[in-house]
Amino acid sequence: MKIDGQSWTAYAKQQRNGEWVTGICGRTLEYKLDSSNNYTRFKDVLPKLLDFAQTKQVSLAIRGEVFGVGVQSHKNNPHSVLPKAVKIFSVYLIDSREYAYKNSPFYFKLVCEELGLAPVDFLEENVVLTQN
Repeated sequence: MKIDGQSWTAYAKQQRNGEWVTGICGRTLEYKLDSSNNYTRFKDVLPKLLDFAQTKQVSLAIRGEVFGVGVQSHKNNPHSVLPKAVKIFSVYLIDSREYAYKNSPFYFKLVCEELGLAPVDFLEENVVLTQN
């Protein structure tokens, strides 16, 4: 289900020198982790994400939507009156530059389960798409 909020990304990436780095991004910016805003308020996921990435030896970014009180506040947005939270909708594999799809071990629902994160709500699953 589409959430009307702010795009949010957390990443863990292994550099060419072998060092691991993490960060939090919005749609167009990376945020300093010592700043206080709607994006960095969920930086507590970074240690779990880093441990996961190092254990699996994969550089990845989890993508989600931040929503809640004060985020995209307008009368037709039911998510703007909820407590602030983030829900995950995809995993991007940084080195191969592709999204992890359903048969991948890094499919977002599997990563969410392992990291204890909330995925977006599903209205239907396994819908067969046909061409008109």
